[in-house]
Amino acid sequence: MKTRGIRFRNWAFDYIALNGPQTSDALVSQVKTATGRKVRNKPSIFQVCHWMRVDNRFDAVGKSNSGSGGGPVKVWGLKGYKEP
Repeated sequence: MKTRGIRFRNWAFDYIALNGPQTSDALVSQVKTATGRKVRNKPSIFQVCHWMRVDNRFDAVGKSNSGSGGGPVKVWGLKGYKEP
């Protein structure tokens, strides 16, 4: 696993575990630190998408048309997670 953005990925892992699969845009805007504060230096959506792609804990579980540009965006979930 790469070391870039490891704290953000850990916070994203916790957020997805609690709230279910999310888009990269939702992760950038909604993820908070372990102490509940907003992330100070937020990564770009492209950075988050790359980090999710290279991290073994995450998997693209679908696509959504809720992107800011109107195109399809990936929905990220936890590997091995099945929706009830």
